[in-house]
Amino acid sequence: MKNFFTVFIILLNTLYVGFSEPIEWIKCNNNFNNDPKSLISEIVLTLENYLIVKRLKNIYFSIDNGQYWMNYEDETGLIQNLSNFYCTENNKLFAKFDNYIYYSPDNGNNWSLFLMTERNINQFVVTQSKIVLLYNNYSMISVFDLTTRQLVNTFRLPDTRYLLKSDNDVYIITSYNCRVFKRDFQDLILLSQFRQKGFKIIAIDTLFIFNPQTTSDLRISSDYGTTWSEIKINDLELRNRINGNLAVDSRKNLYVFVRGEGLFKSSDIGKSWVKCFDLDTSCSMIYINPKDEVLLLTEKSVLFRSNDGGKNWLKIPLPKQQDVQSDIIDLVSNSKNEIYIVRKNKTFYHSSNRGDDWVYRGDYSIPYQIAISDSGDLYHLYINGNIAICYADTKNSWMISNNGMNHFPKCLYINNHENLLLLGSVYGGIYRSTNNGLLWKRVTSDTLIFTVDHIQLAPNDEYYAISQELGLLRSTNKGIKWVNVTNSDFYMDTIIDFKINSTGVFYVLKTSGELFFSSDKGLSWEKLLLPLDNIKVNSFIFTKSNDIFIGTDYYGVLRYKQENQKWISESSGLGTLFTKFIRADSGGYLYCSVPNEGLYRSKHPVEGPSSVPNSFNSNTNAIEIHPNPACDYIEIEFSSPRLKPWVGGSVDAIKIFNLLGECVLSVAQTFPSVDSGQTGMSDLLRIDVSGLPAGVYFVRVGDWVGRFLKI
Repeated sequence: MKNFFTVFIILLNTLYVGFSEPIEWIKCNNNFNNDPKSLISEIVLTLENYLIVKRLKNIYFSIDNGQYWMNYEDETGLIQNLSNFYCTENNKLFAKFDNYIYYSPDNGNNWSLFLMTERNINQFVVTQSKIVLLYNNYSMISVFDLTTRQLVNTFRLPDTRYLLKSDNDVYIITSYNCRVFKRDFQDLILLSQFRQKGFKIIAIDTLFIFNPQTTSDLRISSDYGTTWSEIKINDLELRNRINGNLAVDSRKNLYVFVRGEGLFKSSDIGKSWVKCFDLDTSCSMIYINPKDEVLLLTEKSVLFRSNDGGKNWLKIPLPKQQDVQSDIIDLVSNSKNEIYIVRKNKTFYHSSNRGDDWVYRGDYSIPYQIAISDSGDLYHLYINGNIAICYADTKNSWMISNNGMNHFPKCLYINNHENLLLLGSVYGGIYRSTNNGLLWKRVTSDTLIFTVDHIQLAPNDEYYAISQELGLLRSTNKGIKWVNVTNSDFYMDTIIDFKINSTGVFYVLKTSGELFFSSDKGLSWEKLLLPLDNIKVNSFIFTKSNDIFIGTDYYGVLRYKQENQKWISESSGLGTLFTKFIRADSGGYLYCSVPNEGLYRSKHPVEGPSSVPNSFNSNTNAIEIHPNPACDYIEIEFSSPRLKPWVGGSVDAIKIFNLLGECVLSVAQTFPSVDSGQTGMSDLLRIDVSGLPAGVYFVRVGDWVGRFLKI
């Protein structure tokens, strides 16, 4: 099969000879050494001073506070797959891998299988006599005896989110209810119920400390969550500044990290607070081992350790990052050729030199979409319990933009010339904003419940949106009113991308990897024919000449050339032929993401990406096509203001496209024009179309697009 792919690519390349130079790809800088998360998923400090750090799939340990780091010897590859490291009071390490629990009696140097279950394990806790497992279905909980390793009991508790250990009790926390087991783990006792989702909840004895998601303050309960009181930290405004960064040690000392302030400690369960660490950045994690030693990892990959309850801190150097592969999931670019990427680990980066260097710009939940305006403002659509989008101005200050919005965001279209934002939502239709997202207004009916996944602008200043439930919607007045123009024979519930090229042809990509196009504004659809039937398309873009680039599985990057109507390969320089997405910046450089290798950029600019005009001039200086329908020729009538720029060289040619978006005829700006009937500097241009087959055609002059019927 590999040889077949190679032969196929060679054959495609032979079609390219004689037309232009092939695209060559070069690798961008994919080492994000200043990653705020540092790709560190876990830190553990054992009772014998073994500091263990998991970074990517590399697990390191140090016994001298990070002065020297070593990898565990692991010929089987087991250690690299372990996660959820748990250190007990007798210095035994436990960890999980899929449906297995492993343990190590010697600080992680040697591991042996402890338990094997039928289901994959989500999380676990270990008491003095039991080990409690929560499975990946978030509803099944099993209790095993720690000595005999025999199953003691299995419970079913839907929507379980946390297992909390306090002394020898285990608390089971669901999204809405709080429950606790008796010490013998035979009965499930409902202690309390509180209907609030939260970032994090911790427990010590009968005390619960809770960080709600809705207000981001702190609350405490001394009766297992039956009643709650609010905690104040030195009169600080805590809204959106804690985000789950709290911990408690065995002496009931409470630690809370407040973003922009530092780490605070309370020895009297929240009545009074002392700042024990001053830090103006954010925190990624707090870890406290059974000896009450505290580890604090900042968002800028700096690790601190305290052995005396936060009085003194030691900075610990972390192991160097090794060949980090980026796993980039999206890229956007503005007119200044600035590019922004979002990575799989939920971090944003910005580059002003096309990926040679990166600057960290944010760390948020997994986005539905990122979008950027020409001014450099970055928008990040996400769901993390709030109905909001993130908006970042050019000064890198982030704000939440949800005023007037009552539904989760799903997609965003930015019209820079009109200062207009159109936002598709989950079950809430379409919202509109004319002030950079500071205020939103719902423009579709409140009685209609539907999700909008894509919004695009056509060359005639019409907006089109795709809904899973309703299909294709159209607006002719800048997104204020929308009507349904769906063809019921074409299902739109599996569309993952939607674009409109410069001639007004619609293209959609389905989850099956198939591309469809429509030349009549979505009334009818045809499947775009690819070189082979089994090619799966992951992403697509257009150039200014409406060439189509697609990123594929196993076939690399393919290009449909309009000038010779052939598919060719554009994969030279790529490490592998699996390409996840393909994008372009305004300077004409292409970018593609290759799994496990990172981001690639074309060595030289191709044509600039196709951009649909943001406004359509319908004044008296119009262009008309007649006769329409046409037989042997068409005449394009210009008024003088529209003709002079064309003659002056701002437009290279008048081009005619068929329904596939293929350029079938091009008339250069030469006077008198050969075969055009043009005899001088008049406002009338005649073009011979007798050689064209019957059908519908599009004519493009500069930013104007017209249509005629050939009979």
